[in-house]
Amino acid sequence: MNTNGAELHLLINHFPVVGYPIVFIALAWGLFNRQNQIFLFGVYLSVLIWVSSFISYLTGEGAEDVLRELPDFNIDLIHQHEDTAFIALIVGGVAALLGLCLTPWFQNKVSFFKKASFERWGRLAVLGLILIVCVLFAVAARQGGVIRHSEIR
Repeated sequence: MNTNGAELHLLINHFPVVGYPIVFIALAWGLFNRQNQIFLFGVYLSVLIWVSSFISYLTGEGAEDVLRELPDFNIDLIHQHEDTAFIALIVGGVAALLGLCLTPWFQNKVSFFKKASFERWGRLAVLGLILIVCVLFAVAARQGGVIRHSEIR
């Protein structure tokens, strides 16, 4: 059985759509209950989910190639979906990098990351960015659905 670009994209793109809300819950739980290990779990999970979103973004061109052969191909819908996904990818990457700065490894390497004010505001910023990423991926997912499901246009 051969997998085409569209099938691969559909398989992978569900990881960030489902994963980022799980990341948000872990980060919020860890932050508001002062459970550092749960917050760090959310940070590390955000990195894994970001990798899956990057792979999903890379598979988008293959999906587009498959869709070009279909009679109701609409490049404008694809570009909307692609642009939203790209913004979500960037914001998710920033959130993951900021979250990594809050891990013990980074804090031991760079003293600035150990400051209480950086840690407090950094944690809130990561949580806020992940919430934005959740919304962006929900929008991107809907836009992706619109590409093939004319009944929701």
